[in-house]
Amino acid sequence: MYDLLQTPENVQSIEQIHALCEQARATGDRDTQLRVCQALMEAARRTPSTLVILPSSSPSPSFRKRKGQKQQGQPVYFCQVMVAEAQQLLKKLTSVADGLSRYMDCEAQFLLGSSFGGDGIGAGGGNNGKGLPVNHERAFQYYVQASKQNHAEATYRTAVCHELGIGTLSNSSRATAFYRKAAYLSHSPSMYRLAMILFRTNGREAVRWLQRAVICGNCVQALHALAMLHFGFVDSPELIPDRTYGIQLLEEAAVHNHIPSQIRLGQVFETEWAMDAHRSIYWYSQAALQGSADAALALSAWYLTGSEGVLEQSDEQAYM
Repeated sequence: MYDLLQTPENVQSIEQIHALCEQARATGDRDTQLRVCQALMEAARRTPSTLVILPSSSPSPSFRKRKGQKQQGQPVYFCQVMVAEAQQLLKKLTSVADGLSRYMDCEAQFLLGSSFGGDGIGAGGGNNGKGLPVNHERAFQYYVQASKQNHAEATYRTAVCHELGIGTLSNSSRATAFYRKAAYLSHSPSMYRLAMILFRTNGREAVRWLQRAVICGNCVQALHALAMLHFGFVDSPELIPDRTYGIQLLEEAAVHNHIPSQIRLGQVFETEWAMDAHRSIYWYSQAALQGSADAALALSAWYLTGSEGVLEQSDEQAYM
């Protein structure tokens, strides 16, 4: 018997994966089955793409059904088997609905959509294209089904699909409607996207959604956008600029490794009203460490001039 909540990280064979899923099915507990699926899919994301099962091995029944007999003898990647087994279990979870299991139904639908949409585990999404084939149309269908049960992230992804034409025809009005629905479900990235759309027609409402996104958290883009309004970089008569608060917003985003906010802080601390060479150099350095060419160029300028007591002038460092 396996520890159902610990084993997915340590499985080493197809047989173990299949046995794990069979044990989860045998419990009859939908919550346990859902958590096993989540663990398998997370483990698949972290599985090296070089981990191949020899053609002579016997893939799991779920994987054989999906790949078809004509592909027998082809190399099989371990992450493929993990996701295929999780998908089969998820489909069983979504096939039976009742009021008590509504949350698990929509979560299973969302996970199925994620697996078909790539989401770091499908071909074109992760594992260097060694995962299961991406099917954006099916992913979109599962997102829509989960959205009907008020799954916030699925609603957001439905909006993205409508906005970008992924798995469905591009439709800006439907995208806006789904962003709004997800925003009312307290999904902060949706609040941010809705605000960006509304700035074209209703600046006052756009600012309100940005402010709500900042309060909800988990959206560095919203922090950065609201900061730009407070600095006056974007014209917004609906808001009274407050540059001190703008710095606070940028710093909150910057500590979460948001490169545009780190660069903007570097620039802000070069201005006369907020001159602070140490902080400017620090934030440029943080952005440069993440690969920002703009930050590296700004840092070079600091090395060219130097800063007394903060950074020694160095032509060598400036032109590296």
